Amino acid sequence: MRLLCAAVLTVVTAGLAGVPAAIADEGPQRTDRERVVELMRVGGPVVARTAEAALLSSDAAVREYLRTGAKTASEFDDRIRATRIIAIGGRKLREAAGAALAGTPEQLRAFLVGGWQAPSALDQRVRVTQIMSAGGSVVRREAQRALLGTDDDRETFLLSGQFAAREVDNRLKVTQIMNAGGPEVRRTAEVALAGTGEDVLDYLEVGRHVARERDQETLTIVQLVDLAKEAGATAAVETERAKEASEQAVQASALAKEAAERAARETAAAKDDAERASAAAGRAADAAAGAAKAAEVAIGAASAANNAARVAANAAARAASAAVLAGNAAAAAYQAASDAATNQQDAQQAREAAERARDVARAAKLASDAAQAAGDAAGASGNAANAAAAAATNADRAAAAAAEAGNQAGIADSEADRARQAAARAHNYAQIATRAASDANGLASRAAQAAYEARDAARSAAAHAENAAAAAEEAADHAGEAADAARRATDAANNATTAANTATSAALKAKDVEAAAREADRVRLATTTAVLKTEAVEARAEHDAQPVEPAWDDPEDTRITARTRQLIAEATAPDAVREVRVAKGRQAAAQLTRTGGAWTREAAFNALGGTEEEVFEWLSRQRAAAAEHDDRTRVEQLRNTSDKPALRTAAEAAARGDGAAVREFLRTQHYEGKYVDDRVKIAQIMNTGGSATRAAAQKALEGTEHDQHVFLRTGQFAARQQDERVAAAQSLDTSPDTLTEVGAAAEVALAGPPSSVTRFLQVGLVQAQRRDQDAATHAARVKGYVADAAQIAATAQSQAAEAQRVAAVARQAAAEAEHHARQAKESADLAAGYAREANQSAEDAQRSAEQAAASAKAARDAEASAAAAARQAAGSAASATASAHQARGYADDAAALARAARALADMAGLDAKAAAAAASEAWQASIDLQRRENEDIRPGENAPAIDVREYGNSTILIKGHDGTCFLNGIQLPRNLGGSCEQLAEAFDAMLGDNAMFIQFEELRGQDDAPARLLKLYCGSRGNLCGPDLTNMLKDYKKARMILPEMGGPVGVPGRIGGAAGRVPKIAELARGSSLVKVGDFLDDLKAFQHYAKHVQGVILKNGKSTVKAGGPDMPEFGSFAEYRTAARAMLGGGKPEHVLEGVRKTDWSTWRLDPNTGIIGSRSKDGVITTFFRPTDPAGKVPQKDYAYQYFVNEINRTK
Repeated sequence: MRLLCAAVLTVVTAGLAGVPAAIADEGPQRTDRERVVELMRVGGPVVARTAEAALLSSDAAVREYLRTGAKTASEFDDRIRATRIIAIGGRKLREAAGAALAGTPEQLRAFLVGGWQAPSALDQRVRVTQIMSAGGSVVRREAQRALLGTDDDRETFLLSGQFAAREVDNRLKVTQIMNAGGPEVRRTAEVALAGTGEDVLDYLEVGRHVARERDQETLTIVQLVDLAKEAGATAAVETERAKEASEQAVQASALAKEAAERAARETAAAKDDAERASAAAGRAADAAAGAAKAAEVAIGAASAANNAARVAANAAARAASAAVLAGNAAAAAYQAASDAATNQQDAQQAREAAERARDVARAAKLASDAAQAAGDAAGASGNAANAAAAAATNADRAAAAAAEAGNQAGIADSEADRARQAAARAHNYAQIATRAASDANGLASRAAQAAYEARDAARSAAAHAENAAAAAEEAADHAGEAADAARRATDAANNATTAANTATSAALKAKDVEAAAREADRVRLATTTAVLKTEAVEARAEHDAQPVEPAWDDPEDTRITARTRQLIAEATAPDAVREVRVAKGRQAAAQLTRTGGAWTREAAFNALGGTEEEVFEWLSRQRAAAAEHDDRTRVEQLRNTSDKPALRTAAEAAARGDGAAVREFLRTQHYEGKYVDDRVKIAQIMNTGGSATRAAAQKALEGTEHDQHVFLRTGQFAARQQDERVAAAQSLDTSPDTLTEVGAAAEVALAGPPSSVTRFLQVGLVQAQRRDQDAATHAARVKGYVADAAQIAATAQSQAAEAQRVAAVARQAAAEAEHHARQAKESADLAAGYAREANQSAEDAQRSAEQAAASAKAARDAEASAAAAARQAAGSAASATASAHQARGYADDAAALARAARALADMAGLDAKAAAAAASEAWQASIDLQRRENEDIRPGENAPAIDVREYGNSTILIKGHDGTCFLNGIQLPRNLGGSCEQLAEAFDAMLGDNAMFIQFEELRGQDDAPARLLKLYCGSRGNLCGPDLTNMLKDYKKARMILPEMGGPVGVPGRIGGAAGRVPKIAELARGSSLVKVGDFLDDLKAFQHYAKHVQGVILKNGKSTVKAGGPDMPEFGSFAEYRTAARAMLGGGKPEHVLEGVRKTDWSTWRLDPNTGIIGSRSKDGVITTFFRPTDPAGKVPQKDYAYQYFVNEINRTK
C-alpha cells in the first residue's frame, strides 16, 4: 500500500507545491458532513437514523445536527439502553436505572458507563444466595465460595459454575437413587450416568419414576411427603421468579407508557413543524417498541406464574395421594380393631395396625404442611399473574399513544408508518400477555384451592389415622370381651367407613389436580405458541419486506434496488436542477451504503460526506468505477476459491478484460465443460429432492444452458422451499381440539420465513417429537398415580365394608352382614380394575419413555448434523467475508487518499469543482493501481496456505500455514479445548447472542478489549478455550455484562436479548472509533498482512498468497505479537529517543527510522500505522543501514 499511496498522490499533488508549510502541517480536518457520516456508521440506532436524515438535508441542517441533534439523539439512545436494562435486570439494578432515567442526561450517561456495576453486583449476590438455598451440596459449596469471592467470581458462578455444580449434584442424586432402587432403577440409572448432563437431568425428571413403576415399587407415604415437599419448594422458587418477572414487566411497561404518551404529546404540540413532529413520532415508535418488549416480559412473567401454579398443583397431587394412603391406613386400623373386638387372636395384628396408623398420621401432617406451602405459593403466583396483566395494560396504553402520535398531521410517512407498526406490535403482544396472565391467574386459583383442599384432606386423614390407632389399641386391650364387642366393632366399622370415604374423596381430588396440571400444560403450550407465532409472523413480514438478497457473486448493477435506481435516474436526468441532483444523489448514496459491495459502500459514504460537487462526481464517475471494482473483486474470489480449473481459467481471462467482460462472466460464469457439469449437478439434486424440486429440475434439463444455470443459482432453492412447506404442513394438528408440540412447532414454522421451515424439518421436528413423548410419559406416570390412589381408596372401601360385616356378625345381623360382604367384594373388584389401570399406565409410561429416549438421541443427532452443516457454511461465509473485509480495507485507503487530495486542492485555492475532480482522480488512480497489483500477484504453487475468516459479529480468525491461529489479533496457544475454527465461531455467536447484555461502552478505547471479551467467553464456555488459553488470559480484566434476570447462560439468548443489541466491530472498540487508532495498524488483518510479508516472506492479498521475492526482511521476530508490539513501540505517540523522525508534506504522514536496526515505519496523519519493515537494496550493493537511511530521506522529501 506504500506504493499505492505514492502513485495516487502523484496524481493530485501536481501544481500544489506552493502549499505553505504551516498550512500543510495542520493536516486535513474532517468536515461537518464527514463527522456526521462517522456518527451514522458507529452510533446507536437513534443516532444512526437521525444522522442519515441530517446528511440528506442541507449543510445548515448538518451543522445544526452537530450542534444539538446528535446530543439529543445520543441521549435518547441512552434512555433506550437504560429501559432495556430495567427489562432484564434485578431489583437493585432496576431501581438504579429508574433513578438515572429520572435524573439528568449526564447522570444517565454516568450510570450507563459504570454506575450500573454496583447495583448489578448486589443483584448477583442475591441470585447466588437464592440458587444456594435451593441447590444440592455441590451447588451450595460453589455458591458459598462465590459469595466469599469477588464480583467476577459471582458472575462466573452465575454464567457457568452453577450449571456445572448442578450437574454434579444431579449425578450424585442419580447415584443415590441407583443404590436404593430395584433392578430396573439400577439399570436405567447406570445408563443415565454414562450419558451427558442432559441424559442425567432427563432421568431425574422422568426416567426414575418410570423405572420405579417397572420395579413395581409402591410409593410409601413418606416418599410422597418428600415429593410433596420437593414440589412445594420448587413452587416457592418458581413463584419468586414469577414475582420478580412481574415487577420487571410492570416497571418496564410503565416507563414505556410514559415515554409513548410524552412522545404523543410532543407530536401533537409540534404538528405545525413537520421535522419536530416526525422526530417526536419516531420517539413514539421507539417507545412503542419498548412497550412491546415490556409486553414480552409480561408474557414471560405470566408463563412463570403458570409454571409456579403447575408445580403447586403437582405438590397438591402428592399431598392428596398422601391423604389417600393415610385414609387407607386408618381404614385398615379400624378393620383390625373390629376383628380384635370379636376375636382375641387378632389383638397383635390390631396393635401393629395401630402403630402403622400413627406413623402414617405423622407423615400425613407433614404432607398437609407441604400442601399449605404449595397453596401459598400458588396464591402468590396468582398475584404475580395479576401484576403481569397490569404490565400488559400499560403496554397497551403505550401502544395507543404511539398510534395516536403516528396519526398526527405533518409527520414524515416513514416515521408515521414506523410508529403505527410499532404500536400494532405492542398491542398484539399486550393482548397475548393479557390472555396469558388471565389463564395463569385462573390456574393459580385452581391450584391454590386444590392445595388447600389437599391440606384439609391430609389433616383429616391424619386425625382419622390417630383415632383409628387409638381404637385399634383399645380393641387389642379388650380383645374377646363379648359384652362390649358388638358396640366396639360397630364403632370401629363406622369409623373405617368414614376413613374410607375420606380416602375416596382424596383420590377424586388427585384426579382433579391431575386434570388441572394437564390444563396448565395446555395453556403453557398455547401461550408459547401464540408468542412464537407472533414473532414468526413478524419475521416473515420483515423477510418479505426485504429485497431478495442477491448472491455474493451477482454483478453490482443487479444488486441495485428499484427505488435506488429511480433515485439515480432522477439525479442524472439532463433537465434536473442542481438541488434535485444533490438531494436525489445523496438519497441514492444512503441506499447504497446498506446494499452495495465494499467499494460501492465506501464511495457512497464519501458522497454523503462530501460537497455537492463530489456528489456530482460520484454520480458521473465514482459510482460506476466502484461498482466495476466490486465486480472484479467477485471474479477474483471465484478464481481463487473454485475447485474447477476450467472455471479459474475463465475467471482469469475475464479479470483481464474490460468492465463488460467482467459483468458478462458474473452473469453466466461460463467455462468450457460447464454444460455437462451443470447437468450432473441437476441430476443429483433430482435424486434427493421432493416433487416440486424434481419438476423444476426436469424443466431445467429440458431447457437451455442458461435455464440450467438459473436453476442451480436460484430455482432449486425456490422449489425446495415448496417441498419443505408441504412436508411441514403434514405435521400440523388435524383437530382444532388437539394441540401437540409437533403441531405447534409446525404452525410456528409455517408462519415464519422459509428459513424457519428448514430449521423445523432439520432439527425442530425431532425436538418437538421428543417433547411430545416426554409429555406423554409424564401424563401416563401421573395417571398411574391417580389410578394408584383410586385403587387404594377402593381397597379402603373394601376394608371398611369388611369391618361393617364383622360388626354385623357381632350384632348377629346376618342379612346386614351379607349386604356388607357384597359391598366388600364390589370394592375389591373395583380396586382390581384400578390396579389394571395403574399397570397399563406404567406400561404406557415405559413405552413413552423409550420413545422419548430415542427421540432425544435423534434430536441430538439432528442438532449435531445441522451444527456441522452450519459450521461448514459459516466457514465458507467467513472466508468470503474476510475477502470482502480486505476489499473494504483497500476501499478505505482509497477514500482516505481522496479526502487528502480534496484537502490539498482546497489549500491550493482551487474551487469546489476542481477539488472534487482531484478527489475523484485520486479515487480512480487508487482503483487502477489496485487492479494492476492484483494482476501481478498470482498464487504460487509453493506459497504457504493462510486461511483468513471474518464472522458475522466482526470476529477475525487468521490461521497460518503452520497451524498458528490469531483470534482478533490474539495468538492462541496450541492446546485448545477444540479447534481454532470452533472457538472463533462459538465466540462470535456469544457476542451476537448477548449483544444487549455486554457493556461494550466500557471497552471503547481499550487496547485489551479483544482479550477482555475472550476472557468473558472462556469464563462461560471454558471447554473450548482449554486451560492454556484460560491461564494466558488470567491477568486481563473480564468484559462486564448485565446478566438477564430471566435469561439463561451466556450463549443462550433471552427473550429480550440477542437481536436487540448491536455488536460493534472489535477493532473499533480498541481504537475508540472507526477512523482513528493512534499508534497501531488499522485492524488485525492489516497488521497480519504486514507481518506475513516482512516476517514470514509471504504476500497475502485478496485471499491469495505467494512467496515474497527476496524472502522475509525481518526474520528476527518470532511471532505476530512480537512484530506488532515492536511496531507500536516505534510508531506510538511518543518517539523513542534514538529514532529519527520526519513528516512528509504531501500527505502529513509521519516516518521514523531506527538507525540501529535499519527498520523504517510510517503512520498516517490520523495515527494509523501504514507500514513497518526493513528496506534492502534489490541489487545488494548498498549496505542495509545506509540504504535504509536514504530510503527514509527520500520518503520524507517525496512530492509526487
